[in-house]
Amino acid sequence: VQVEGLQVATLVGCTVEERAHPQTVIVDIVCTLNRHEFGDDLARTFDYVPIVETVRAFALAHERALIETLAEEIAEACFSHATVACVTVSVRKPYKLAGCVAVGTTRTFIRGEA
Repeated sequence: VQVEGLQVATLVGCTVEERAHPQTVIVDIVCTLNRHEFGDDLARTFDYVPIVETVRAFALAHERALIETLAEEIAEACFSHATVACVTVSVRKPYKLAGCVAVGTTRTFIRGEA
C-alpha cells in the first residue's frame, strides 16, 4: 500500500525560528503487508485514508527538531494496523536549499525491530 506526495503542514526545524511557522513537507509512505492473499476483501487490507488523516492531524500537534522524528511517528501510526509488517517513510522539505528540489530523509522500519 502506497501514499505518494502527501503534502503535510508541520512545525519542524533545527532552530526556533524555523519552527515558528508551519511549513509544508512532502511525505511518501510504503507499507508492506504481512498477508499474502487478500482476495477482493477490503477488510483484509490496509486502508490508506485513515493513515493520511492521522498524519495530517498529528503533524501539527507539536514541534519537532528533526524530520526523522516525524518519519518515526508516521511509522508508529502505520504499525497500529496489525496487517503492516514493514514501513518505508520519506519526509522531504521542498526547495529548502538553493539548487535542490528537496532535502529530507528516507527510513525503513520493520515491525518488532528497534
